[in-house]
Amino acid sequence: MGTIHPKISVVTVSFNCVQNIELTILSVINQTYSDVEYIVIDGGSTDGTVDIIKSYSDRISYWISESDKGIYDAMNKGIAVATGDYVCFMNSGDQFYNDSVIENCFAKVDRDSVMVYGNWVESIENTLIHKKALSLSHLSKGMAFPHQSAFIKMSYHKQNRYCLRFPIAADYNLFFNAFIQREKFQYVDEAIAIYDMNPSQSFSLSNYPALIKEHLDIQGENNKFRRFILYYYKLSEFLFRSVMKKMLPFNFVKQLKLFIDKSRRHSVE
Repeated sequence: MGTIHPKISVVTVSFNCVQNIELTILSVINQTYSDVEYIVIDGGSTDGTVDIIKSYSDRISYWISESDKGIYDAMNKGIAVATGDYVCFMNSGDQFYNDSVIENCFAKVDRDSVMVYGNWVESIENTLIHKKALSLSHLSKGMAFPHQSAFIKMSYHKQNRYCLRFPIAADYNLFFNAFIQREKFQYVDEAIAIYDMNPSQSFSLSNYPALIKEHLDIQGENNKFRRFILYYYKLSEFLFRSVMKKMLPFNFVKQLKLFIDKSRRHSVE
């Protein structure tokens, strides 16, 4: 197969995020990889975000600030103008794990890989917790890795954009469909992204009941009884974890997360 040196498009979607947009921009423009196209799609911010974007305009290949229909509509706008071979969405508040992530990752990528994915780091209360990507078989149940830790082949993404019918889980819909279509996924054992997992900052966590319903729709779960059972099982599991996190000391929760993650064995099955 052989490794490749493709052009990488990185898209940042932002809206009224003056406090963290610069962190994201710097993590992209400081990458050591030699061929990065950087695109910023802002949703019409009025809090000073646009001023920060403008201050880095000489390092940004394309940017726009206008209203949109939500995060995935904005991400689709990025796909429309991107010209790279692969695309990664590092949205406002997200950041690459270090300055050499893209270089390290694409030193290992095969030229026929459609989905390249790796590990990630959760930021919770200013504490970083390393997470390993789950087995691909987990995609039949839910996300095996976040979109921040994935590079998607542009030719595939141009033909398969984010479905706006799923305002919370369109990224899962993309990965799920690629999985059942038997597109080639390649796992790279590298930490790719850091993103904020505090519920107040995480759109999916703050809308978890709706997220569960979208996942069941994507999975084609039409049996009303089974759907009812799965919905309340997943919701009760989420609520139980949320309560336990509040009751237990944070350091204990952190160590438990680390223990669970170390026990995982990644598989590309």
